[in-house]
Amino acid sequence: MIPIKERLESDVLIVGGGIAGLMAAIAAADKGASVTLLDKANTKRSGAGATGNDHFLCYIPEKHGTIDVVYEEFMDSQNATSNDTPLVMRFLETSPTIVNMWNDWGINMKPTGDFHFEGHAYPGRPKIFLKYDGHNQKKVLTEQAKKRGVHIVNHSPVLELLRDDNGITGALALDISSDEPAYRIVKAKAVVVATGYVSRLFTTDPTPSQMFNTNMCPSGTGDSIAQAWRLGAHLVNMEKTYRHAGPRFLARCGKATWIGVYRYPNGKPIGPFITKPNVETGDMTSDIWASAFTDLKLNGTGPAYMDCSGASPEDLEHMRWAMRCEGLTALLDYMDKEGIDPGRHAVEFGQYEANLCTNGIEIDINGESNIRGLFAAGDMMGNISGDIGAAAVYGWIAGHHAGDYKTLGQPADVDGAPFC
Repeated sequence: MIPIKERLESDVLIVGGGIAGLMAAIAAADKGASVTLLDKANTKRSGAGATGNDHFLCYIPEKHGTIDVVYEEFMDSQNATSNDTPLVMRFLETSPTIVNMWNDWGINMKPTGDFHFEGHAYPGRPKIFLKYDGHNQKKVLTEQAKKRGVHIVNHSPVLELLRDDNGITGALALDISSDEPAYRIVKAKAVVVATGYVSRLFTTDPTPSQMFNTNMCPSGTGDSIAQAWRLGAHLVNMEKTYRHAGPRFLARCGKATWIGVYRYPNGKPIGPFITKPNVETGDMTSDIWASAFTDLKLNGTGPAYMDCSGASPEDLEHMRWAMRCEGLTALLDYMDKEGIDPGRHAVEFGQYEANLCTNGIEIDINGESNIRGLFAAGDMMGNISGDIGAAAVYGWIAGHHAGDYKTLGQPADVDGAPFC
C-alpha cells in the first residue's frame, strides 16, 4: 500500500517544470496567486529547453514593422501545421514583452548587442527567429519562480488530474525523491499542464540503433494529454506525428544552428535555397521538406550530408558558439574528441524518431481548455505551436489567466474526486 506523504493546497498548480511550466508559475505568482509547481525531475534541468536554445520565434516591432510580416512568415514555416489564427496573433503580440522580460532577468536575448534574427529563413525574406543565448534559461527561470514564492516540488510526477462537476480540483502525484514512493495530493483552483511532448510511442526506422536519438528531452511524456482527455478535455491534431532531423547517432540537433548546405553524396545541393553556407538563413530545405533524409535513404539517392566546408572560419566559430547556446555541448565535445572538423568533414543527417508535438489539448485565446480552470501550455497545446517562443509566451499567458482563479473561495475537496 503506497502511503500519502502530504496534502498541499494552492490557488494554482503547475504540472511540469519546463519553459512553459516555469513561465506559467511566474505569471500566476505575479497575479498574487499562491502557486505549487510539480516536476518529474528538477526544474533546473528538465524539459525540452533543459540545456539551452538559440532560436526564439517572436515579433519585435522595431525590427519587423507590422505584425503581419511575422504572421505571414510564421504561417509559412515548419510551425504552421496546427495553428489557430487568433492564438497566433495573441502569441506574436505578447512575444516582445516576454523577450524583454527574459533579457532583463539575465537570459541574453541580445548577444550581438541588439536584437538579431538568423536561421530558419528563406533567402530574401523576413527573418522571424531571434538569435539568443539560452544556455542558462532554466536556471534563470527557476530562480525567478522561487523569487516569487513559487513552491517547487521536484521528483514528483503527476499521475492523474482531478475534477468535480464544476471543473478542475487538483492532482494526484507520486513522490519519487526516495527509494520508497508515496502519494502527494494537491488541491488547486486552477491547473496549468505543461508536461512536454510525447515520445516513445512509435517504432521508426532509426529507433533500434538510435535509442534516445531525439531532438528534445528524451523523457518527454505528454502525460497531461491522456490525463486531460480522461477528464473530458477536447484534443486536436492528434493524428499528426512529427519527426525532426539532425546529426545521426547523436542526441539533440540544432538543425538551424548548423551553417552549411544539405548535399547528396555527389555534392549536389538537396534543396533549392542555397548553394553555399549562409549564416543569416541557414539551409531551409529540412524545414520545408521534413522527410528529405528518410526519402533519400529509401529511394537510394542518399544519405544526406550537412556540408559546412564553404563557411568562413568566423562563421564556423559563430556556429560553435551558437551550439553552446543551444546546449549541444555533448556534440561539440564528441567532435573535438574524434577530430571531426565541420569545415572539412561532412556530417550525415537523418530523421529522428517520431513523436507527438504540436498536438494535444485544445485551448482558447487565454490558454484555457473546455474544462473550467484547466489550462495547457508548451507542447500540451494542440492548436498553437512555435517551439521555445510559444512555450514561453503561452506559458506566461496561461499562468496569467490561471492566476485570476485566486479570487475564488477555497479549492474544492479532492477526497473522493473522480479521475475521469
